[in-house]
Amino acid sequence: MDNKQEQELIDKYLAGLCTPQEKETVESWYLSYAKDKVDNLDQPDEADYIAAEKEIWNSIVRQNNPRKLFLWPYIAAASIFLFLTIGVFFILHKQPAQQIVKNQKQEIIPGTNKATLTLANGQKIILTRGLNGKLAQQGCTLVQVNSSGSIAYTALAANNSLVSQVQFNTLSTVRGEQSPYPLVLADGTKVWLNA
Repeated sequence: MDNKQEQELIDKYLAGLCTPQEKETVESWYLSYAKDKVDNLDQPDEADYIAAEKEIWNSIVRQNNPRKLFLWPYIAAASIFLFLTIGVFFILHKQPAQQIVKNQKQEIIPGTNKATLTLANGQKIILTRGLNGKLAQQGCTLVQVNSSGSIAYTALAANNSLVSQVQFNTLSTVRGEQSPYPLVLADGTKVWLNA
């Protein structure tokens, strides 16, 4: 019987799977090893027999399981390496957290028909629907809402002292406003001021 078959037989014996004949073979090996060990002693006593039995049994077990004891450090190292590799993979390939975009309704306030006319002297006139007639007079110029629904500048009788002074007015709107009236310039051009 070669070493491989002997090891398989000892494995079966330790697992309790031997036939009575195989069990007898393993125990005969054990007894022969024990007899040889004790025969080498000068005057053996019971303690020598017990020590010899333990030593022989341990050598049989060690001969039978050298690979099992030898592989455990490698198995442990491989499993640690595997867990570390998986952990690093998941850390490096982490999906960014998905952001949920929530549509918020923004109420859009309708625009208003309103504008502000600022005169040269700083006076402000709010232009809204329904105005009619004279709004202001600057020197020899009359600012009015005419019959066609437009803001018009009309020259009055020329007075040399009033004509020499040039004055500027400003028409403006804020966000969401538009002028309710077009502005008619001196040459007849109409200007609309929207939001």
